[in-house]
Parts: sequence; structure tokens; C-alpha cells
Amino acid sequence: MTTEYLIPVNYVVPLLKVAAEKGYDIQKLAIENHLELQTDHDSLTLAEDVTPDTFRKLYLSVSQLLESDVNQYSQHEMSSSTLEAMCYALVECKNLRESFEVASHFLSGRSTFGGNLPEELPLYEFTEDGESIRMLHAGYHCLENHEINSSRQLRMVYSLALWHRFCCWLTGQYLEAHSVSLMGPAMLSLMDYRFHFECPIQFKQAENFVQINASALDAPIVQTSESLKKLLNAGPFALFNIEAVQNSHSLAPKMRSLLSGEENGDIPKLSEVAEMIEIPVRTLRRHLVKEGSSYQQVKDEYRRDIAIKYLSQSDISITSAALMMGFEELSAFHRSFKKWTGITPGEFRRRNNITTERVPQ
Repeated sequence: MTTEYLIPVNYVVPLLKVAAEKGYDIQKLAIENHLELQTDHDSLTLAEDVTPDTFRKLYLSVSQLLESDVNQYSQHEMSSSTLEAMCYALVECKNLRESFEVASHFLSGRSTFGGNLPEELPLYEFTEDGESIRMLHAGYHCLENHEINSSRQLRMVYSLALWHRFCCWLTGQYLEAHSVSLMGPAMLSLMDYRFHFECPIQFKQAENFVQINASALDAPIVQTSESLKKLLNAGPFALFNIEAVQNSHSLAPKMRSLLSGEENGDIPKLSEVAEMIEIPVRTLRRHLVKEGSSYQQVKDEYRRDIAIKYLSQSDISITSAALMMGFEELSAFHRSFKKWTGITPGEFRRRNNITTERVPQ
């Protein structure tokens, strides 16, 4: 029996927003795709999560509506049979580095969700210090920033997010994204981006990429033809469900999911988490070390994500965000946030053009 991975509504709503922006009747679109829309004070959401197949149908419907925006980049779209063949070739690779080389042969001259990959453009490049790599997305590389509209940018977001998650799935470990660069200005709400990338995002960039540790290139491929078959049966968009990219040997993502809802600093101890997942503390700690992680790192990453969520909301001041997270001193919050992200809360807001709303007197 195939596991039915549900895709959270937060991944689906941006599609509807872009369609609405172009003047299409999203209520009709929702009915055609058996979706129940919910609106509240001009905000848009869905009543429940959707299946990968429903998401795929909605994605195709919206893509057809927006065909004038993307058709010139979709003429050489990789066929499903070729894509499947590429995936089977990738699971036979030794490590992620080799899988990139194999994928580049399949993708040269073909479309990667949002544009053709020229033969001279690789799938990744090293940063200047050599410690990180940029996982590149070739879509719209021939365009200028002012030519990027919301539908084009959304295709880039989906493509980058899927490729990143697929690499996580291939290696059976979460490859932490340090930053994301996107062409064009921020056109969706920040939270729409955050659900795809849990890291700082830079807009109006010359390239589209996700930056991860260079050490990921040596990560061994742990998936098999059998596990790939299950993923293909669920559909590629199933990767938007975190359970689909978690591997039974990878505990850090599972532990982070257990912390959900603990936003005020009241985070359970390692012994309590071990009890929740029914693993001895010493075994749990040993597994985390093997994965190159620790419980402190898991907690830091979770608290970083909560801080980013608060700081992305213009109606929450930096001081309020600190208090909501359990920090008694603002300076301590500043130090922690810089440790987690490399920048201060104020710099994060400046880079993402977030201005705190003034409360009327």
C-alpha cells in the first residue's frame, strides 16, 4: 500500500494567488480541482491539505492559464519517461557529486521546470571560500530582473525547492539551506517563500540558487530503485511533504517536527524527546553525531525558524519577537539570531524590506 503524503496548504496557496493576480476566477479553479477555499479579511487559504495528485492537477491548470508567461521556456520540457530514466540513473550514483554530473547530461538543452539548461551552465558552483556550493536553477537566466513576474518567479521557487528536497531524499539527510537567491523582487508574501525555504532569501539577484555546504557533495546516495518507485508512484510534488524526504536513518528532521508549537523557549529536554520517539538517550545522541548534528543544533535551527517567522511579520516588533521567544534581554536575542543566521534581526528586516507597522495612537 502506497503512503499518501499530503501537501500542506501553504505550498498550494501561492499558485492560487498568482492566478488571482492575473485576473482568473480562483473560486472556479478551486471547484474544478475539488478544493475548498477559505477567505478571511482578504487572506486566502484552503480548508485542508491536498494530495500530490491534486497539487499536480492544480499546477497544470494554473500553468495552462499562465501559458503566455512560460510557453517560450517550456517547448523542450523533459518527457515523463526521460525524467523517470534520469531518476533511476541518479539512485545508482555513488554520491551527490556524481548525481549532479549525471543529471547535467540529462538536463543539458532541456527544461528544468522553468527554462532550458544551457550546456555551459553547471548544476552547481562553489562559493569563493570553497565551503559552500550554489545549487543553480537555469530558468530565465537570459532575462533581466525587471522581466521576472510572479508566475515566472513561482516556477523558479517550485523548481529550486523540489530539486533541493530531491537531493535531501537521495542522500537520506536534510541538507540545510544557508541562503536562497531569486531573480526579481519579492512578489509573494514572505511566509509564502518561507514555507519553501527555511533560510534568508535575497531578491533581485543575477542568478537563482540554493546554497548548501560543499561537504554535501560527498554524501552517499542511500536510495534504491525500489524506494524510487514508491516516490514516483506518489508523484514528485510529494517532496513538499517533509515525511517524504525523511529517511529512517535521519532523526534530526523528525526531532524538529516534535518541537512544533514550542515557540516561547519552553523546549523539551533531550531525554523527553528520546522518550517521545522511543529511543534511548545515548542511542539518540550517537545517531545525531553520526548525522553530523546535535540536539543543540536541532534546537537552534528550530528557534531560528520561529524567529524568522516572527520577524517576517511587520506587525511584530523586534522587541516583541524576543519576548515571545522567551528572551528577557533584547541583546541576548540579537546575539542568538546572529549566531543562527549570520546577521542581526535588524539586518534581516532591511534585506527583506520589512518595516514595523506603527500602532495608531
